[in-house]
Amino acid sequence: MQMLAALDLATGKLGGTDHRSRELVDKVLLALAEDGAVMFTPEMNQRLLTPMDRHCALWIGGEFKHLMRRL
Repeated sequence: MQMLAALDLATGKLGGTDHRSRELVDKVLLALAEDGAVMFTPEMNQRLLTPMDRHCALWIGGEFKHLMRRL
């Protein structure tokens, strides 16, 4: 599984100040999840999360998801 914060480093969009970019990335990630291409899960050990991990998390199904796995 990949932390969403790592995706931020690769794209330079999630943690940036451009909220339009963040919204676009979130929409794309949610569409991938709906299509069954990826799965998002929360980090079970919340103490491991960095501030960037928390910032980059997606709110899905009533909880923050921090990890992404390609199916």
